[in-house]
Amino acid sequence: MINNKKSFYDFISVPRVVDWRFPDKDGFCNRTLDCKQLCIKEVLNWKGETELIKVFLNPFDCSHHDLQLRRSDPTLNMGYVIQTINAISPEQVKKLIIQHINYHGYCLLFYKSYNTEYSGYYQRYDIVHWSLIVDADEKGITIIDEAGDPKYFEGQRGRIPWTDFLNNWKKDQYHGLGEIHLSQNENLEWENDFLYIVKESVTNMINLNGLNQLKDYICRIKDTPSSQLVSILETLEFDVHYYRRLRELWLLAVNKKVIPQRFLDPSWVEELFYLCKCWSLIMGVLMKWKRQPDKDYKQKLVDFLEQTLENERKFFTALKDVVGA
Repeated sequence: MINNKKSFYDFISVPRVVDWRFPDKDGFCNRTLDCKQLCIKEVLNWKGETELIKVFLNPFDCSHHDLQLRRSDPTLNMGYVIQTINAISPEQVKKLIIQHINYHGYCLLFYKSYNTEYSGYYQRYDIVHWSLIVDADEKGITIIDEAGDPKYFEGQRGRIPWTDFLNNWKKDQYHGLGEIHLSQNENLEWENDFLYIVKESVTNMINLNGLNQLKDYICRIKDTPSSQLVSILETLEFDVHYYRRLRELWLLAVNKKVIPQRFLDPSWVEELFYLCKCWSLIMGVLMKWKRQPDKDYKQKLVDFLEQTLENERKFFTALKDVVGA
């Protein structure tokens, strides 16, 4: 059963409900972590984990599918794993969620947002989205989510009646539950872990053509008519925001002095700083174009993307030189 310390619901709600739009005391927000990581971050904070950047820092990679910019789903470090279960019948899931809340104090929830009516991403983004269930009773569940539908949510806290929740559960085979486990307690060597992350980044971006994938993505943007780009600006913005997060997390790791000293070279740190600025400029252009769809910002977008590609090359070259990968 959960212990006698402050309940997770109180931890995340008092004195006010968490708001992932703004950096917390450690600098985490939706600029540095995705929805799944933000949920995990809150649980690990509650459990007393203090090395959260080390838990979330991942290698870089890049791919694209036509006009969709992609990177791999992030994994957890420091021995943490997520145990998930799906394909649960609607008859079982209510009982299972209440059991999870009573025993663990929380329950992770994931689902396809495009098909889920209580999500703000409903009929907009076809992604697997993660939320935190923080309370459950016979009437419904209380969820923390940065992208909830205002019909159910006030800020990031929402109340979903069981009838509505189970109706959505029936429609989506991707609905599932999760909990966080620590698979090993031995002292992990962070220097070795970080060296692995750097070498994987260099391999993915240089040897396995991540940079070429980014270049090809930019070419696709360049070859696409402005009228078509205007129709998918929201998706482009979503993809770029997701892609740039890991760079922002690395910059946070630098600022919080989490990078092992022997790898902290000014060459790649400076390039990382400029790289984050570049992606912010791209986000700015996309947001401005969304507000002014009658104007054509395609050339400015392409110019910024091409400059960013050059900065990406400089960053990974500098990173490669530091570790001799």
